[in-house]
Amino acid sequence: MNAKTHRAMLAMLILSILLTDIIFATSDRDDPKRKDALEDVESILSLGKTGDIGGLKKLSDELEKKWFQKDLEYYGTIICNIAEAFSRNDNIQNEKIKRALN
Repeated sequence: MNAKTHRAMLAMLILSILLTDIIFATSDRDDPKRKDALEDVESILSLGKTGDIGGLKKLSDELEKKWFQKDLEYYGTIICNIAEAFSRNDNIQNEKIKRALN
């Protein structure tokens, strides 16, 4: 992985963590949208950790439609988490390919 890619991935990770923390910390804990968004972020993180790209793609399409109409703050947070999950999996896949070629 080159330095530019590494910096971009690090920036995406930091952005998704900051947005998630800020949005969820400043929202009403009893807000049903907050609870729904937290569950969706947990699903994203779970699929990202397992490397289920197909499941992540399907979920990302569903969540994009759902949250764009529902709440733009949560939408932005969820999209950042999706991008970070895809980025992490791309890096994992690239490392596997490099190891296989060596």
